[in-house]
Amino acid sequence: MKNPIFWAVLTGLVFCSTVSFADSPVPNLVGTWVEKSDKVVLVKGDKTPWQDKPGISCETRIIEQKGRIIHGEAILPSGVEKIAGIIAADNKSVYMVDEDGTIDLKIINKDKIQFVHRHVMNNDCSVVAGTWTRKK
Repeated sequence: MKNPIFWAVLTGLVFCSTVSFADSPVPNLVGTWVEKSDKVVLVKGDKTPWQDKPGISCETRIIEQKGRIIHGEAILPSGVEKIAGIIAADNKSVYMVDEDGTIDLKIINKDKIQFVHRHVMNNDCSVVAGTWTRKK
């Protein structure tokens, strides 16, 4: 173990692998994403409090990204809702808010994201889960 060449190579390998992990690029999420989802609603004060519903047709546009911070809008049948979020240090998790809920996302690849969207309103609560696919 007194071989200086062995230690020099080992040190170089460790340094290079550390640098590559530290410099992994933040994924670019700018673009239009099409949602496919399922939805469940819990109605407050109702005798049949839960309702399974099909997910709504929705597009999400990530309009601006500055490093890990993203801004955009969700285009819903009822109108446009602003969204904002942060890409986590693992470059796979994204945490977002909209005007009345939260969205947790997991980046699968550059064109596909899994998500869970939660809303808590005065009369009901809902969870929507599915995928976003980048529109080409």
